[in-house]
Amino acid sequence: MIMFFVVLLLHPLLSVTAEEQPVPLVATVLHELFHQTLYVPGEPAFNESAATFAGDRGAVAFFCDGPGADASRCDRARRGWDRTRARGRILTRLAGKLRRVYASQPEPAARERAREWLAAAAAGSLAHYHLGDASDVDPPNNARLLGALLYATRLDDFEALAPGDGDPGPALRDLVAAARGRADPFAALAALAASRGKLQSG
Repeated sequence: MIMFFVVLLLHPLLSVTAEEQPVPLVATVLHELFHQTLYVPGEPAFNESAATFAGDRGAVAFFCDGPGADASRCDRARRGWDRTRARGRILTRLAGKLRRVYASQPEPAARERAREWLAAAAAGSLAHYHLGDASDVDPPNNARLLGALLYATRLDDFEALAPGDGDPGPALRDLVAAARGRADPFAALAALAASRGKLQSG
């Protein structure tokens, strides 16, 4: 993680980014730097979700077990990563249920009632656990949901690569090597996660 300082000096930040609080600042910089390390053509959900893992989980390592060690910021980074993953689970469950609704090819009116009910239930969960704005999913908007999932797909599988507070660098190197050039990078992720015995179910 010491390379963070080196790269930060070489890559100027937008003023709006530099004004962020330390934890989101580190997460944002590491997120963007990961995009320069790995890009899988045609796989935006993998690219953004991998970068979310690199940024949020990297911030945990930086503030909990790295050169930026600070108990308060460590706790903030951990809670932020936990919240991001929890939000991702709710959105993933909603998307899965919606896919099943569409696959069953119901009448349009029944489909819309199902969409509205599922969106309201997901919105209630987001609000109850303080994981985001209920309007993120309600009223239902498939494009908005897919946009949110770009950054939050299978985050528990990414977490399985490097659980805890330590440096996720080795796990990220394994991920880059496994995913680069793959037609299905999530399959590479699944194989790596399974090899650690913690593959996300569903």
